[in-house]
Amino acid sequence: MHLLCWRIEIAGKCDHLDGFKWDVVAQELAVCRKKKWIVSLTAILLLVVTPAGAARFNEREMDILNKGGVVRRVSPDSGENQTYGGAGWTVVKSPLRKVWKAILDWDSYTAIYPNTLETKELTHNRGRHLLRMRIGHPIIQVKYHVDMKSKWKTKRIAFALNKDYPNDLEEVYGYWQLFPLPDGNTLVAYVFHVKVPRGILQVLTKSFERMALHRLLGAPWHLKKWVEEESNGKHRAS
Repeated sequence: MHLLCWRIEIAGKCDHLDGFKWDVVAQELAVCRKKKWIVSLTAILLLVVTPAGAARFNEREMDILNKGGVVRRVSPDSGENQTYGGAGWTVVKSPLRKVWKAILDWDSYTAIYPNTLETKELTHNRGRHLLRMRIGHPIIQVKYHVDMKSKWKTKRIAFALNKDYPNDLEEVYGYWQLFPLPDGNTLVAYVFHVKVPRGILQVLTKSFERMALHRLLGAPWHLKKWVEEESNGKHRAS
């Protein structure tokens, strides 16, 4: 089933989805299925990194999603004041619950995401996880700590830098957001924002910065590949 026209509206910051009317969306999808329409929702996402702007999938982006690719959007202010950010979307051919479990599978991050050298859970309490992350590139490596907050009710896993621990980055925050599709698949959105210390930027070229940002925005595609092809059935739809 193709995505043609999403109609989900989402408020921007991490805790604003609590009042979102998922039942209304479900009713609209039920009508579409009953009338045998090709179901779409055109996504209007107010991003953490661009609270004043809305992102709508255009025809080219919908074609990318339908073909199994990832849609990347760079934040308008990315690259300014040592900050970088944006969002990426893809459709995973697996039920939402299995995709959710894959995102929470920290031990597999080094296999899922390129250049991830370590993901270690330090503490875990009622949906809150403290992780130590280490990312490595041929030019540089960084280590930082993030608090991950998973909330099944809103289908969101948010993350933010824990500044009580030593970090090589000045700021990190964002979230994973999952949307169930009528055909049993899952639309995955990944939003992130990072502030890089000036000392690190001085040793990086502009081309490396663009490459690193492109890879970060491609995180949903790597998740998709892992769930669909590489997890030996652990997260694969049955």
